[in-house]
Amino acid sequence: MSISLARLLVPTPLRALARRALLVEPTFVIVGSGRSGTRFIARVLTAGGIRTGHEGWWTPTGRRQVRLHGDASWCAAFELDAYAGRVFHQIREPLATMRSLAALDVSPHQRDSPWYASRTRHVTFTGDPVVDALSTADRWLVQSERVAEWTWRLEDVDADLVAEIGRRLGRRVNRGRVEAALSSADRNRKLDRIREVYTFGWDDLPDGHAKDRVRRIAERYRYEC
Repeated sequence: MSISLARLLVPTPLRALARRALLVEPTFVIVGSGRSGTRFIARVLTAGGIRTGHEGWWTPTGRRQVRLHGDASWCAAFELDAYAGRVFHQIREPLATMRSLAALDVSPHQRDSPWYASRTRHVTFTGDPVVDALSTADRWLVQSERVAEWTWRLEDVDADLVAEIGRRLGRRVNRGRVEAALSSADRNRKLDRIREVYTFGWDDLPDGHAKDRVRRIAERYRYEC
């Protein structure tokens, strides 16, 4: 083999080794039920200087992002038994979350998605998006509260709250960039479309323990029920 050809071949395994070396577990994770604004908070924190993935480390695809300070991922909620980092929880108004879940995450047409399959490890789906959205919200809200040390509401996210996240992590945030991100980011992405598809209220949800638990959590975080 010529020297020039060898030089072309060597970098590939070296790049693979370098990538593995950069795959260091994030020092914090933000969990939630899904459709609760994890993409939004990841963008805001990253803008402020805290590199935060959105399902970048805890993901059903198996493809992890490198050089993350943290990750915002509903996929993490049941995967943290041996995790030594900080665990936070972001909650969105549960009724809006369930409408969004019904429209975008648990509908039968999503069955080929790895995210859908990941949920079926913890929820037995019936094929009714409303029932399955309630079951999903119940399982993830209860689990997120169990593993998290601090919960905030998506609707309350502002520059002060982001600064508090940074303080708890021992990281300073760029307030100007945070405020710019907050003014441009949409924390209710696709909400208008979802309202057109699913408009159910609390009285439309099937009675039972799941509904009672989700409603109690909603009331605890001062959401109208």
